[in-house]
Amino acid sequence: FTDVVLAHSRNLDDRLPAVYFTVKSLKESRNLRLCIDCASEVLKQLGEDVSVVFNTPSKESIESLNNLLLRKMTDDSVIALGHCTQRRAEFVMRLYHELNYVYYVFDQTRLLAISLRMVSLTFEIGLTDTSSLAFANYGVELIARGYLIGSRLGTVALKLAENSKYISYVIAAVKQYNLWVIEPLHAIAESHLVGFYSGKRVGDEFSSSLNFCLHLSTSFHCGKNLIQIKNSLSEYIVQLLENSQQWFLPQSAMLYWLIVELIEGPNFDLTEHNPLILNENGVMLFAAS
Repeated sequence: FTDVVLAHSRNLDDRLPAVYFTVKSLKESRNLRLCIDCASEVLKQLGEDVSVVFNTPSKESIESLNNLLLRKMTDDSVIALGHCTQRRAEFVMRLYHELNYVYYVFDQTRLLAISLRMVSLTFEIGLTDTSSLAFANYGVELIARGYLIGSRLGTVALKLAENSKYISYVIAAVKQYNLWVIEPLHAIAESHLVGFYSGKRVGDEFSSSLNFCLHLSTSFHCGKNLIQIKNSLSEYIVQLLENSQQWFLPQSAMLYWLIVELIEGPNFDLTEHNPLILNENGVMLFAAS
């Protein structure tokens, strides 16, 4: 379908939805290098100088944006920014967000630059559906660098994402990587369960699955029942395998085997633990019959 659209589209604006779908599909199938190349080429065509954007931002540019957010803008004034009417700008924001996912795996040094560009764009063009993603991602990067304003941006992102199709992702990013500094772990675990159902409701299976993965790992870290978590992980991993969802398999499998070892000791029999089969290197291969 995408190939047909690309072959018969008259201009870049006609191609944008199909190109975005292609980038998103490449991301979800973990074809990371091709995803980066495709998204970067389209961003160039949309007027973005990605060679500059992807450079690590200077401390001065970070401080400048933070000062704007701290001194001149309240949460309400951010939420009340005018809405963007530029269709291309919305796709620019979406493409940067997909790259944020990819670079989380591929090269995390790019994440600050991408999220800073998304927030800067929001102030230039106004709010878009993806502005909540911009503030969520930038807040995460600030918290990681010791800027406590990041938690405030996380709260803004949650407000912007209310009733939007991005609510599931924003819950995952903000709760797990941002508000953990001020909220108890058990509350964060429950928030991820809300994010799981929110993603199901809006058709965002990727973020829904991310939230459930984070719900299980956070439940483990805050001391909930290991047998219940193991059973939930077992069912979850089977679903991932059946749906060919590769993103969350490694961490889910690692947590599963860690819990099995904690429950039964290091000399447990692998063959007794469906649904997972490992090769001689400990790599999960497929669901057992």
